[in-house]
Amino acid sequence: MAKYYYFDDLFSRFTFGKYKFKPLCKVLLYDPNYLEWCSKNVEEFYINPEIENQIKDLFPVLKIDEVLRGCFGYPIEFYEEDDDYGICDYSDDYSERSTYDRYNGSYAQDVMGFSDDDIDTIFDGDPSAYWNID
Repeated sequence: MAKYYYFDDLFSRFTFGKYKFKPLCKVLLYDPNYLEWCSKNVEEFYINPEIENQIKDLFPVLKIDEVLRGCFGYPIEFYEEDDDYGICDYSDDYSERSTYDRYNGSYAQDVMGFSDDDIDTIFDGDPSAYWNID
């Protein structure tokens, strides 16, 4: 199953990165640029589109450009169909999916956004070697 980060309301908390356990509203207040960073670097990063107007009202200085607007949406989850095909998801069967299980909690993965495969390939399986890339 694909991993995604979904913020249902302003009090939903980050489960990754430098603001792990902090609510969305505090991150918007103190470091709104972090959301733009997330939208560019964190795959499957979503904010409930129903709170877009709340964000605009509470944080009028925040410019919601096209980059950040791409965050507002719902993740497409696995679902069961009534036919014989069983469980379907949004990706085609031919693509490789990046995993984020083995190195979850590491700086290279949670903050820099590298997948398990990236860490295995680039850092020879050592997520603490992120400092050695140019």
